[in-house]
Amino acid sequence: MSKRILVLCQRKVSEVPEDIKEVTVVVSELENYIKTQFGSDVTIEYLTYHTAETHKAYADYMFPLSRVNMFGTPEMYKVNNENLDKFLEKNNKYDVIILNTCPLRWLDFNIIHELLKPSGIIVIKLFGKYNSKGSPKRDDPMIYAGITRDVPNDLFVKQEASPYGRYTYVKRETLEEMKTLEEMKTLEEMKTLGEGNKVKKIYTRVKGRRLKRRKTVKRRRQKKKKNNLNSY
Repeated sequence: MSKRILVLCQRKVSEVPEDIKEVTVVVSELENYIKTQFGSDVTIEYLTYHTAETHKAYADYMFPLSRVNMFGTPEMYKVNNENLDKFLEKNNKYDVIILNTCPLRWLDFNIIHELLKPSGIIVIKLFGKYNSKGSPKRDDPMIYAGITRDVPNDLFVKQEASPYGRYTYVKRETLEEMKTLEEMKTLEEMKTLGEGNKVKKIYTRVKGRRLKRRKTVKRRRQKKKKNNLNSY
């Protein structure tokens, strides 16, 4: 089954003369890493934001993964929020999210958590000009302290001895997600037993709950967006 992978804080292509080569090399190293670790049956998407070079730097998605206005005018903030809302409303779900050279404090880890599938992972990498292997140094206390401080342990659990990299974190499931997973597991077990009518009734109930939860999340998101806009 194909895996969906989102790479954050990384341009896919650049037309800025001084770093065209570096971006090309970094993207190549990233995609080699992805195919080595996750196989060739993957869909890779890039999300980044560069205010000064928007017309010369390209990714699949170009906006900050945050609702905090750190990038200029209220008009820009409004446009970025609209783009983020459209992205989230598409109900994108990823198996893996790679944070490549990301300023972790600027990211909204609640949104990252929402974008991951159940048991999805985030991997923190530093692919760049002087780091072709992409792994943060194990013995660098500043990097270790920064990652430990900024990745919220109520949303993610560090995976020790991971083959994907020393800073790999697994998504903690919310109570709602755990409940839904248990319900779906029960459905699969009942299908195996051939209890058709029961399965149909329970499936309808589970589907209704999931739809209700999505509507609740959407209302909360719209309310938060309205409150943020009213603050300007």
